Amino acid sequence: MKTQRYILTALCLSACVWAAAMVVGVLGLVRAQGSFAWMSSLEIAGFSGAGLLPLVLIRRADLGRRRTALVAAWALCLTYVSLLALNLLRLGFFTKASLRLALWTAIAVLLVRTLRLPQNHVSS
Repeated sequence: MKTQRYILTALCLSACVWAAAMVVGVLGLVRAQGSFAWMSSLEIAGFSGAGLLPLVLIRRADLGRRRTALVAAWALCLTYVSLLALNLLRLGFFTKASLRLALWTAIAVLLVRTLRLPQNHVSS
């Protein structure tokens, strides 16, 4: 069970690094063009939420009612980034789309399995 948490943590951290790289890219674009694209902020929020919220959910066992809200927010972020990956697939970027879908699917499966464990296993 600990291995599952370690893999999930590694995948989520890689998604967070990916989101940070997107922030750097958007800031470079803002410097070059002088304007901020609001769609970029939605994308960054989606990637950040899909990667960061699972980390919060597996590290904090005492969330209470906020846990449901965090799971719902994570599900929205996951749906958004999965739709972006499917759009890449539609555009013909098969390798990128497949890797993204594999990442988000692995995070989703591992998070759901981790959240279904009894709370004493999650906090240890």
